[in-house]
Amino acid sequence: GERVGLVRKVDMETWSPTKSGEEKGIKLRKKKNEAKVSEEIVSKEDELQEITNAQTAFEDMRMGGSMGGGIKPLLSSRDISSFSTLMEGIPSSRLSVSPPVFRSVPSFPSTIQSSSIDSQMHRAPSISEKDVGPPDPPGGYLQPSTTFYTSKIPSDIRNGIRKTLLEMKVDFDEDQIKYQFECEGYPQGKQVLLTIRVFSVDHKFAVEVQRRKGDCVAFSSLHGQFIDLCSKNGLCKAAKSVTLPMIAIKQYDEIELDEEEVEACIRPLLEMGKSTSLYTQIDAVSSLSELTRGKGVAEWIAKDLGNNIEILEGLLKLKNQDVQRGAVTCVANLAQRKDICTALQNSSCVASIKKLLESHNTQIVREASRAINNIENVIGSSVYDGSRL
Repeated sequence: GERVGLVRKVDMETWSPTKSGEEKGIKLRKKKNEAKVSEEIVSKEDELQEITNAQTAFEDMRMGGSMGGGIKPLLSSRDISSFSTLMEGIPSSRLSVSPPVFRSVPSFPSTIQSSSIDSQMHRAPSISEKDVGPPDPPGGYLQPSTTFYTSKIPSDIRNGIRKTLLEMKVDFDEDQIKYQFECEGYPQGKQVLLTIRVFSVDHKFAVEVQRRKGDCVAFSSLHGQFIDLCSKNGLCKAAKSVTLPMIAIKQYDEIELDEEEVEACIRPLLEMGKSTSLYTQIDAVSSLSELTRGKGVAEWIAKDLGNNIEILEGLLKLKNQDVQRGAVTCVANLAQRKDICTALQNSSCVASIKKLLESHNTQIVREASRAINNIENVIGSSVYDGSRL
């Protein structure tokens, strides 16, 4: 009876009075021990991974999580102290041996300041586009009246166009990849925006000029000048401009008018400058900017300085760039006589011109600089502090 009771208390799967039963029990106990050891190993690995993740997160937060920006701590000293206390309670054998790896930022000392970090460390590498030559014309269409063809190589074409535009005193922005020039000129005092592009056509190259803004007659003058200079610079064999061929407009360095012509031309234009219509004012100052290059106009202006300077004051204060450019060009042209320069200095014109020096328009800044330079040279002193030059 005692033996039966003892047998009942023992696990029947692990005990047998026979030899084969004993072997089976040993195998089962061995499997249970192996499973237990395996579970302990997995548990320790999970704990180590959690600790490593905590270290990584803590270090990332302490470093500010910077991915190329300045390092700024996100944890307070109290948070750091609490985390340190927590980590001290964990046996060193359970901590990750290697520090966390940050592939996006370098390993900086904790005392480093953001201002001492070289910005080149975090700058993404730039991808430079390759010059594959002039593109094909969009849709295969080119404007026949403003296009010429050349057998020059693309680099020579670009250099020739650049040289031509500089000779024309035309401002331009060049896109070397697109073989495109965005240009701004002022023939006869009128703003003309145009685009010059180079295209590949049937194993040769085409240079196309397109008007983007401005009077068509002024564009015709600018285009004719461009073709003439391109011919002289060897880009095209013969000068050929078919845009408005019946209109031949010649550029003059000075336009001299007699007293009657000045009276008939300048007075109406000055009256137009007082108009409330912006378009009327633009047309008026565009014409005045050309006509004031003649000495006779300056003499006529000097006869009634008070009223004429007042009109220029009003034009210089307008916010329209076309009006500003024309008005400041008038001042620069007229600033050849001492009486006119003195009147300009004593008026608000000089203050307005100084503000125009901050304009984003290259032409306005250029003409404003010329006006200030002419006034200072004539009066012999600086318009800024009155010191003698």
